[in-house]
Amino acid sequence: MSLCSDDEHDLKGVLDDMKKQNGIGETSLWTLGKLSWAMGKLKLAEHYYNRLLQETSPDDPSLRSLYADLSKLASQQSDFEKSIRWHEKLLEIKEQAPESNSNKKGETVRTICMLYQR
Repeated sequence: MSLCSDDEHDLKGVLDDMKKQNGIGETSLWTLGKLSWAMGKLKLAEHYYNRLLQETSPDDPSLRSLYADLSKLASQQSDFEKSIRWHEKLLEIKEQAPESNSNKKGETVRTICMLYQR
């Protein structure tokens, strides 16, 4: 897997430096997405998150965090409809989980309502 294309050489240098500092051998798509997001490269971050989503099993517990991050990312890009769709997927997962907490569901519903108001 190629981490960066030739026109994203600045990102490769940052990743190499992070690996040295943290002693990390491999960088995940999630790490690349978060790093891109932190650098303000929102479309690139979305690309990494969507790729991660394609590679993630439907029953993977990390889907909650991934959907939450995708929703926040879409909101930062002012794509509120997409943000709402990600929040709705998050709510579906929370409703299916046997250990689901109604308080957390309420937080998700409130967030969806706030996005609709924008």
